[in-house]
Amino acid sequence: MKHFRLILTAVAVAVFSGALLPSCSEGEAPAPAGALTLAPSETGAPYLVIVGETLGIPYTAEQVGTLTCSAAEGWTVELDETARLVKLSASLDTNAEPSITLTLSGVDMSGKTLTSSVEVHLLDFSDPKGAFVLNEGNMTTENGSLTYISPWGDVVPDAYRLANGTELGNVCQDLYIHDGLVYILSQNGGKNTVGSEFENDGMLVVADARTLKRVKAFSSEELSALSWPTHLAVLDAKHVYIRTDSDNGGATQQGIWRLDTTSGALSFVEKTAGAPKNRMAVVGGKVYSTNGSYMVNILQISADSDIAEKIALPFSSQILHVNDSEEFAGGIRPSDDGGLWIMGQGTGRYWIHKYDLSARAGREMALAAEPRKVYNCPFAVDGNVIYYVSGTYVHRFDFDAASTAEADLQLFDVYDFDALAGNTLYNGPGFHPVTGDLYVASMGDFTNYATDNVVWVVSPAAPTQPVAQYRGYAHFPAGIYFPAEF
Repeated sequence: MKHFRLILTAVAVAVFSGALLPSCSEGEAPAPAGALTLAPSETGAPYLVIVGETLGIPYTAEQVGTLTCSAAEGWTVELDETARLVKLSASLDTNAEPSITLTLSGVDMSGKTLTSSVEVHLLDFSDPKGAFVLNEGNMTTENGSLTYISPWGDVVPDAYRLANGTELGNVCQDLYIHDGLVYILSQNGGKNTVGSEFENDGMLVVADARTLKRVKAFSSEELSALSWPTHLAVLDAKHVYIRTDSDNGGATQQGIWRLDTTSGALSFVEKTAGAPKNRMAVVGGKVYSTNGSYMVNILQISADSDIAEKIALPFSSQILHVNDSEEFAGGIRPSDDGGLWIMGQGTGRYWIHKYDLSARAGREMALAAEPRKVYNCPFAVDGNVIYYVSGTYVHRFDFDAASTAEADLQLFDVYDFDALAGNTLYNGPGFHPVTGDLYVASMGDFTNYATDNVVWVVSPAAPTQPVAQYRGYAHFPAGIYFPAEF
């Protein structure tokens, strides 16, 4: 991926005439040389500043006269000579250049112009070229986290903590972006399954999509009716849908609940009992979920009713999708033309189905391999091309092909990239709708999960070598998300 960086020139520095420069008579020592340095970041990588916040970059200046500093459209630069800081910020209400070279200039006593530069990247978390990796974390020892990968490949290990100084809940499960807000769901909130308490912002966090600053948060006590929540979908602030497991001392039944975030009220959506542990899909202002047991229908939820509609599926194969997704793989995703992609198992094979919601009709094709059983979604979509994981392989499936043999291509094996950290694909793939790259997260031995993990970025056009790899950031990744896909 090509990145374009704006190289800024220093603003004009006053030029002193020879008569004004210090002169040396015979036998006098020459004027001492000056020194001017902007401190590099601790890692040597570009500085990162969240949009709307101020970054202070230290500098040193010796034997240097008046200092000047470069600026760019949308950026504010302030020179604090007392604290020896260059203070830099980009306002939320301006379209600031996202990548700049900041240059500090001055003239020393001999008249020589000195400059020092550092690169600065703006973090706007709604940037359509960015990517998120939502991490469960270790359920017994740590909170969940949200890793951000910028358009330039900068990695923020825990972007939410950077923005707020606090952490997400224990065992993060799903994320949804809607109307300028990010909704992040955790399974346990402030207390894990063995009763250990954690300091965090609760079970559901609502944050600003650009800054990740917390707007609202709900504790597990406030959402006590929810038992082990796993997935969410959002229509608006009053219609946030949360899928839960079966009764665990809280919820009366496994299914989908509606949360009104303006009042905190929870309502169970009737006829969703048994909804499996899968990511939901939003199409045309409605929420869709796969159904449990023998999946001869899917669930449709509208904002005007807390009663789901069951839509019968017309496919010829018997689609089996039991409640326990450890036994069968399956999932649902929106299609680009306003329909649904549905994956299920039946008659001894796995199938991918494209369903037209208007015509209530569709067609299906058999997959060549068994998809990996995951809790998010085992496949990603690019137009009529499906990417799914099977074992440590990633497959490309062309739904426009005439047959399974022509459609299904084993694209790459992450084990070939790294036999240690590529031992297991923990969850499904993600397809970046802007860059066209595939993202998959792999892990090695779970005991060394914090180090033996990689987020791989692969171009489907040249899959033998990763475009990028990010090591050590995927702590049991619940899913990979892109602002551009919402």
